Amino acid sequence: MQMETWLIIVGVVVMTIIVMDGRRKKRRLGVAVITHPEPEALMVEVAVECANEAVVGSHVGAATRIHGIVTAQENISISGSVQGEVHTTHGITLTSLASVQGLLSAGELACHAGATVNGSIVPSPPVPASMKKPA
Repeated sequence: MQMETWLIIVGVVVMTIIVMDGRRKKRRLGVAVITHPEPEALMVEVAVECANEAVVGSHVGAATRIHGIVTAQENISISGSVQGEVHTTHGITLTSLASVQGLLSAGELACHAGATVNGSIVPSPPVPASMKKPA
């Protein structure tokens, strides 16, 4: 075989390993992937608990699309798309890639330039300093 053929084969193997590792990490972190042909007809409430104390908050990645209700008792960072409701007593950070359609309810809201919000923003009572985890 020629050198180019071996490089292509090695590249395909490496990309396959990267994709499989990403799927493994999503399963390990408890990320749920829900597909439904009619997302408007199905409202799903997902509660994710994480036993890992090192995790400071939850992150909705840029490729993630959520249709439903997101409830957390920690900080949430959104880079993907959310259609529905996001509730937390802590803070929500919308990165420049975030797109939210629906209700945002949080103690604090940070919005980077480029994020889009089409809906309502409702303040929730902030978390007392005694309940916040030290950094």
